[in-house]
Amino acid sequence: MAPPPPRRPGPVLKESPASGPLHNLQSELLSAKAAWEQLGVRIAKGYTVAYVSHSNTVKVLNEIKKAKLRAAQASLEAFMFVFSIVCIGFSGGTAGAILGPWVKRAGEKTARFVFREGVRGVIQQGAKEIAKWGDEKLNKLIVYEGDDPYSVNAPKDIAVDEDIRDRIASAFGPILEALDAMIDAANTMQASAAIGQEILNNFRQSCPLMTDKPGQDDIPALDTVAKMSELAMWVAWANEVVDWKEWNVVYSILDTAVRKAEKIDREGGGTGEWDVNAVDEASEMDPVGERMRALGKWADVKNFTDIFGSPEPYKATPVVYTDLRKLKSLKLELTTIPFRGLSGLSFQWDKMKPLEKVKFLSKFQTLKPPYK
Repeated sequence: MAPPPPRRPGPVLKESPASGPLHNLQSELLSAKAAWEQLGVRIAKGYTVAYVSHSNTVKVLNEIKKAKLRAAQASLEAFMFVFSIVCIGFSGGTAGAILGPWVKRAGEKTARFVFREGVRGVIQQGAKEIAKWGDEKLNKLIVYEGDDPYSVNAPKDIAVDEDIRDRIASAFGPILEALDAMIDAANTMQASAAIGQEILNNFRQSCPLMTDKPGQDDIPALDTVAKMSELAMWVAWANEVVDWKEWNVVYSILDTAVRKAEKIDREGGGTGEWDVNAVDEASEMDPVGERMRALGKWADVKNFTDIFGSPEPYKATPVVYTDLRKLKSLKLELTTIPFRGLSGLSFQWDKMKPLEKVKFLSKFQTLKPPYK
């Protein structure tokens, strides 16, 4: 069940001096909400572009007759993890918890956290009393939140624009209504302007949704979000989907030291035969290599080998191919924004222990956005 819409304070005989700064606070929160919506929608659209590019490339792989990865697509859990990481990377931990699907009841938890951060530093007794009214109102509102209102049914549904806006509203709505209660309390008490100003100043200094608010220069280009999202998708894909028992044989043949020692001779063929077979199989990953070129990571995932075979058995032919081993181990935290602050980032996880990823993501709840 959705929370009730915010209600304005009822008629009063006289507005208190404190209500002016508190109304200003509401206006600044609405401004922050608009900025977070703009960033959230940009992340959502960039992720969607990346998902389409990634999926189309996997379809091409599926159409290759000999492809070992036929019909192989990463799981919903992998895509959810990628989307969560992208949200944290671009928006920081507090907003990332709202935008990404990794925190249950994210709006409720974030509203509680940022409100209490906003009033934590108030000193005047009158300000504390007014803040208490807001906190009590907030606690009444959260009972309307569902247990898990943001479940998704397919990877492409993670980043629907309307869902992003709803997530953001689920955090800002209760805070704004709590401020309505505070304004009502201030008017009842006829609180001084100094009390209202103290609350406003504390929110400006301590509320993460205000202090971390993105400016227009902080909104990333759609292409930037799409590239970073797709890169993360491919690393997750290489970790989760690839049949390494099969591919390790291919790469053992292609590795110069192993090949020259002639320790592997699949299907009883000569050196030239299994060299060529391994290169043919590695070339099936050329569509992935093309995406790595587009993402600026081809130099990090390419590898080299030589073919010894017909028509000149003792002459080497150089070959460049996409090495999935390098893609699997690509260190995303060493790239530019947004992954540089996510120390320990890995896309390998035990599907039987999904809470391990939640614990990992939770470490970044206080991570600042890259522009801060």
